[in-house]
Amino acid sequence: LFLAVSAILYSHSFQFNKSDFSNLPTETSTKFSVGFNQNGKSKLTYWLFVLFSIPLMISTILNMFPLFGTDGQLFLLEIHRYSALILIILVIFHSGLISAMDKSRS
Repeated sequence: LFLAVSAILYSHSFQFNKSDFSNLPTETSTKFSVGFNQNGKSKLTYWLFVLFSIPLMISTILNMFPLFGTDGQLFLLEIHRYSALILIILVIFHSGLISAMDKSRS
């Protein structure tokens, strides 16, 4: 519940704008390679965290009710397991981003 509320409350401050991207193509350039700067990567990590937390929450809630048989429960458990794994990887990636941003500031 807290994750859903925080996703709604912080979504405005984590919206993308032009300053979050690097190497944006201009009208005269033909090269198209868009990348993120540090702030854009942090925002992307936030939105990926919100995106992958949805199946984590739904699989937990649906697993509490006897709506599915044994195969359905095992499938929900696999969804929960891999969503949690992706979230752990995102947390590690975000920690690396924060430490890189702190080193670049000093």
